[in-house]
Amino acid sequence: MEKIKLQVSGSQIQVVQRPAAITAGTVGLEAEFSFDSHWNNLGKTVIFQAGDKVITAALESDTHIVPWEVLEKPDLWLTVGVYGANPEGTVVIPTLWTKVAAVYTGVDPEGDPALEPSNPIWQQTLARVANMEPQLSEHIGNTENPHGISCEQIGAVTQKEFRDVVSNLDGSSDPDGLIPHLLNRDNPHGVTVAQIGAAPAGFGYGGEQLPVVEGANTNEINSGITELIRAMPPIFCTRQFKCKNPVTGGGHLYGTIYKQNDTNAVVVLHQLSYRYELRGQYTQGVWQEWEWSNPPMDLNMEYRTTEKFNGKPVYAKLLNCGALPNATNKQVFVANNISNIVRTEGYLENTAGYLLQAPTSGTSAVSFYLYNNTNLRIATTSDQSTWNAYVAVYYTLGE
Repeated sequence: MEKIKLQVSGSQIQVVQRPAAITAGTVGLEAEFSFDSHWNNLGKTVIFQAGDKVITAALESDTHIVPWEVLEKPDLWLTVGVYGANPEGTVVIPTLWTKVAAVYTGVDPEGDPALEPSNPIWQQTLARVANMEPQLSEHIGNTENPHGISCEQIGAVTQKEFRDVVSNLDGSSDPDGLIPHLLNRDNPHGVTVAQIGAAPAGFGYGGEQLPVVEGANTNEINSGITELIRAMPPIFCTRQFKCKNPVTGGGHLYGTIYKQNDTNAVVVLHQLSYRYELRGQYTQGVWQEWEWSNPPMDLNMEYRTTEKFNGKPVYAKLLNCGALPNATNKQVFVANNISNIVRTEGYLENTAGYLLQAPTSGTSAVSFYLYNNTNLRIATTSDQSTWNAYVAVYYTLGE
């Protein structure tokens, strides 16, 4: 039987995998959870709901059988939520509800005996305590330092401190090489990934890979994501995917689709190595222009940002303006039909390798402003020709 897989990140819970269909009367459907670091050391409780039927259960492992009571009636949505708390009750994380799938009418197993009802959470807790009794007794009788008490915690000297004292007293060396071994941080025991249960290097992000390649144009990207949107369940769901970076060539773009319905969705793309973020709006079946939250700022590349100025989108472009003028001005082309330059960020370097942000105390004679609705004019009141300028221009365009 195909299981349900859910990803929990902070207070967000997303369905990563769902069965093709869930029929009323299903028994034994398994739900598998994965949690991010916010949930470390928290007790977890999962809540299953369908209609007015709500079943709460302690989540003792990463999997739990969906209670048959919430799958008893058809024509309802199965929804799931999780909350966590530490033993002191000072850290509590409740997630949002997420819709898993609709429960459809199935064949009526006439004559089957009634199933036992799922235990309420207080009965589950009592059962857990009873099951823990052998482990508690074993822990109490353990004299092998099960809590990992250190020398510092109890005020004792370390082996190194002891050996140093002995060496200083009688002049002896460290015949067994224990001190260098204790100080070795290069994995002298050859500990492996499997031994400590860590994820291997290059552990995957998961999700489908979008069929676009390096250098693909915007229409190809939009077409590929549109296919994913239409393949998703009809309303209110999310999906993750990855594709080769079609803009900067600096690695993979990873994406999340937030779908409202087949013609409305928001897509967020991330470039993890450089922390780029790109947002796309799919509205009434039409893709809007993609917007950068933090452009990578390649030279002479125009980026539409998520920033707005007087209701207009703000574009950004990084320019190599060459050498600064000698007590005069120069123009560098930015874009056609600029309505406003919102701000500039100038960086200056000279032949000695110095890098300064402009204007500074050493280059206060440098100023930037819009010229002729197309160019950035750079003006100096003294000879600044030993400095080369790189300027990031943020601007809006006319109608």
